[in-house]
Amino acid sequence: MILILGSRHDPVARSLASGWKHAAISTAEDLTQPGWRVSLDDREPQTWVAGGQRVDDPEVTGIFLRRSTVYPVELQGTHPDDRAYLAAEASAFLVAMLGKTRARVANPVCDGALGEETLRPDRWMAAAERVGLPLAPLRLQSRPAPIHERQSHRVDVVGDRVHGEVAEDLKPALTALTRALALEWASVLLDDRWRLLAITTKLAPSEESAQSLEKLLCGAPA
Repeated sequence: MILILGSRHDPVARSLASGWKHAAISTAEDLTQPGWRVSLDDREPQTWVAGGQRVDDPEVTGIFLRRSTVYPVELQGTHPDDRAYLAAEASAFLVAMLGKTRARVANPVCDGALGEETLRPDRWMAAAERVGLPLAPLRLQSRPAPIHERQSHRVDVVGDRVHGEVAEDLKPALTALTRALALEWASVLLDDRWRLLAITTKLAPSEESAQSLEKLLCGAPA
């Protein structure tokens, strides 16, 4: 089974859950339901909750993370005065669960952070330099342009496969970059000189990369 950790209001999470076999979304609402169990040792498997149903960790083959935190506004069943505290605790709990799971996590936690929060520019720029991927000049501005306006080329990396139009001799550096960041999936944005602009996990996977992701998270070669 594939677990998608996200929001029921997220169209990408909903689309992947409906398109992948044996996939379910675990939402912020699920985090407030009974049945969760985090494993402090290896004697008892931990338990997730998705769609109100308990799922033992050994049944989960892969996890796809579609959030970087739990937002207080998602916890509508909780008293407003308690939502911020509970959201912070729920985010920390997800970090603990992801750190102990035996499933393959497409975009794992790093330094206690979830999702896009793990992809700080200083981290991916250093990784790109190590693998020999040229970097575009970094420009800081108070109002960042939408991501689609900054990119010239986008490719998706899933495991050891690169989806999108890019020179063959650049593919090894792209897969080396995701490996260096411990990612099984990411979108890589390149400028018109094929220099790295950014790497992100918040874009929707292309149809081709979504199919590869499903195979990868089900335990088959992508």
